[in-house]
Amino acid sequence: MVKYPSYLSQLVSFLKRLPGIGFKTAEKLAFELLSWDEEQLKALGNVFYETATARSFCSQCFCLKESSLTQCDFCSSTRDTSTLCIVASQKDVFFLERSKVFKGRYYTLGSLLSPMTGQHIPPQRVAALKHYIQVLSPKEIILALDATLEGDATALFLKQELEGASFSGSISRLALGLPVGLSFDYVDVSTLSRAFSGRSLY
Repeated sequence: MVKYPSYLSQLVSFLKRLPGIGFKTAEKLAFELLSWDEEQLKALGNVFYETATARSFCSQCFCLKESSLTQCDFCSSTRDTSTLCIVASQKDVFFLERSKVFKGRYYTLGSLLSPMTGQHIPPQRVAALKHYIQVLSPKEIILALDATLEGDATALFLKQELEGASFSGSISRLALGLPVGLSFDYVDVSTLSRAFSGRSLY
C-alpha cells in the first residue's frame, strides 16, 4: 500500500468528509490542491477561516445572515408573512429561492428526525419555531422536507407539535413531482417548482 506524507493523508481524510466524496475523488482533489502555489493555498485557507468565524444565523428563523446584521435578508425584508416554509437545511432555502415560487418567510430546522440513527431536532429549535409562528401568525405552513423516511418522520412530528400548540392555519407538504425516497439534492429546480405549486394539505 502506498504511504502518503502525513500532510497529504490528512488532506485526503478531510476531503472525504464532504458528502458524495469517496477516496478516489478526495485523492484527485488533494493532488490538484498540491499543484497550487503557496499564495493560492493560503488564500483558500483564509476563505475557510473566514467562513468559520463569520458564519452567522438569524435569531428568528435560523437562516444564514451577514455577521454584521441582526437579521437575515428574509426577515428584514417585506416578504409575505402569511406563509411560512419550514426546511431542514440552509441549502434548501437557497434551492427554493432559485425556483422563484415562494415569496414568504423561511424557518430552518438544522436537521431531520432519523428513527434509524436516533437523530432528533433540538427542543430549543422547536420552541423557537413555535415562538416565530406566534410572531408571524401565518395562514399556511409549508413543510418543504425531503420525500424520505426522515422527511416523513419530521413532517409528522412537526404536525403534531403545531397542532398541539393550537396552530389554526393550514399545514401543507410538497407532493407533485417529488419521487419517494429522494432528497432535494437530486431534484432539479423545475421539478421542485411543480412540487411547490402542487402542494397539498397534510
